[in-house]
Amino acid sequence: MELSHSLRRLQKSLKSHLSHFQEQGDLHVVGLKEELAKWVPEIDEDKFVKAYLHDILQALQDALSSSIEDRKITSQLLESAVVYLDHLAHWQDSDNSTIGAIRDGSIPWHEIKPFVRDSQDWYAGFYAKQNEKCRLLMEADRLKIEEASRSNSQQYEIPLAFNPEKLRIQQWFRKKGVVSLVESLLPVLQQVLPETRLNWLDIGCGAGRLTNAVNLEHYELDRWQVIGCDLQKDRIIKANLMAAKNRRYFDSSVEALLESGRLNSNQIGLVSMFEFIEHLEDPLKVITGFSQMGLPAIVIGTPYKQRFGAPVCFHPDPVHLWGFSRKAVEKMFIKAGYQVFYSSVARIGAYHKGLNWLSMVALSPQVKCLVAEEFKA
Repeated sequence: MELSHSLRRLQKSLKSHLSHFQEQGDLHVVGLKEELAKWVPEIDEDKFVKAYLHDILQALQDALSSSIEDRKITSQLLESAVVYLDHLAHWQDSDNSTIGAIRDGSIPWHEIKPFVRDSQDWYAGFYAKQNEKCRLLMEADRLKIEEASRSNSQQYEIPLAFNPEKLRIQQWFRKKGVVSLVESLLPVLQQVLPETRLNWLDIGCGAGRLTNAVNLEHYELDRWQVIGCDLQKDRIIKANLMAAKNRRYFDSSVEALLESGRLNSNQIGLVSMFEFIEHLEDPLKVITGFSQMGLPAIVIGTPYKQRFGAPVCFHPDPVHLWGFSRKAVEKMFIKAGYQVFYSSVARIGAYHKGLNWLSMVALSPQVKCLVAEEFKA
C-alpha cells in the first residue's frame, strides 16, 4: 500500500531519532513526544493502519512518558516502530476484503492484528524451500513410507504419533483438540446433509496427519470421503502415500481452488482450515468465496490473539500475517453470510510459553436451522 503523507513524515522523523540515538546515545524525548502527538491522530483515521501501528506507537508513547527512563526499552520500541513503517508497503490494500472490513468497521480494528510482513516473493521462496525440505526427508525415509503406505490404506484411522522429543506440549493438545472437534462435528452434519454432501475438504492439509487421525469408524462415519489440498506438491505426494482409507489429496492454493471451478461445491459438506487463515493475505475473501459457493459448514483453527500487546518486532513474521481475537473471526464469518455454531479458546500456550488456540465452527443459515430442528437445544 502507498504510505500517506502523515506516515511518510512519521517514518522520516522516527528514523532520524533512531539514527541520532545510535550515534549519540541519547534521545530527544520532548521532540519525539511532540511529533508522535502530532501525527498519530491523523494516522488513526485509517482503521487498518491503526490496527497495524497502534500497539507499537502506544508502547513508544508510554515509554517516553514514563517517569522511569529505560533507554534500552525505548530504543527497542523506536527501532521496532521503524521496522513497522518500513514494511507497511508490503501490504496490498486494493481489493483486499479483510482490510476493507477493518476500514468500514465490520471488523473492529482492536480485534485483529496485521503483522509486520515481507513481500509476496519472499513468502513464495520460503514455501518453496519448505517443499524441498519435505522432498529430501521423503527420500531419506522412502522405505519406511512405502511400508506405512501398504498398511494405512486399509485403516480408517492413523492415530497421531506421540513423540515428546519432537512435539511441543501445546501442539499435542492443539492437534488432539482438532481431531476431537471434527469427530464431534461430522456425525452432526451427517444427520442433516444429503448423502452426496458427505465429503470433507481440508485446506492446507500438509502431509495429511490430522485428516488421517480422524476415526471414520466412529458413529458410522465411513460414508465420508476426505479430500485434502495443499500448495506444496511434495507434501501432497507424501499425503497420498500415507493416506488412510477414504482419503485422497491434491496440490492447489486455496485461491486457485476458488477461481478455477475445480471444486464441485454441491458435493462438499465441510471445509476445514487448521493453522491456515493466519497465513492468508485476505482471509475474509476466502471465507466469502466458500459462502458464495454454498458450502454448508466451515471449521477453523488458528492461534488466538497472537502478538496482541506484544509490539516489539525487529523482523517480519516468517509465516503468519494476522492475529485474531474470537470476535474478529466471528465478524468475518457473519460478514461472509455464515452463522457461528461453536467456538472455544484453549489457553494451553499461556501456561507453556506458546500460542493459545481458537477453534470455531460456522454453518450456513439453512444448515444451522436444520441442526436446530434435528437436535434438542
